[in-house]
Amino acid sequence: MIKVVEYCQDLKEKGLNPLALEQALNSALTNGRPEEALFLMQVMKDEGCSLRPHYFWPIFLHYGRNGDVQSK
Repeated sequence: MIKVVEYCQDLKEKGLNPLALEQALNSALTNGRPEEALFLMQVMKDEGCSLRPHYFWPIFLHYGRNGDVQSK
């Protein structure tokens, strides 16, 4: 996952894709990978990006469907 973040940061620095982290997060959320999504959200927070409320709903649903309502 760290390699993905490095690629996203490289794309942002070069001006090729200013929303690379957001798109990686969207991919993690869409593909049901909450751990990766949480990691990406932490990176985004550390970089000063805004974390929008709708980023969290797929994670809530994932853990709720699996009966893991106390996770993370």
